[in-house]
Amino acid sequence: ALPSTDPTGGLTANAISLGPRGNDTFDHAKSGDCLTWPDRTPDAAEIVDCVGEHRFEVAESVDMRTFPGSEYGPDAAPP
Repeated sequence: ALPSTDPTGGLTANAISLGPRGNDTFDHAKSGDCLTWPDRTPDAAEIVDCVGEHRFEVAESVDMRTFPGSEYGPDAAPP
């Protein structure tokens, strides 16, 4: 989700941004890796042992540049 802005053009209090560390962690996570981060700070994400508490487990890496558009085949019924 994109951060929303207030009428003056600033970010609202609920905006969450990913800093360089968060992007680096998410870029290097692979299938089976578990990640965790403190509340509302995904930029502090770390890959952790899945045996312990974690927020997220990577199932598969998906190239989202192809979506929407290739979600349904040419003969698929409309959703």
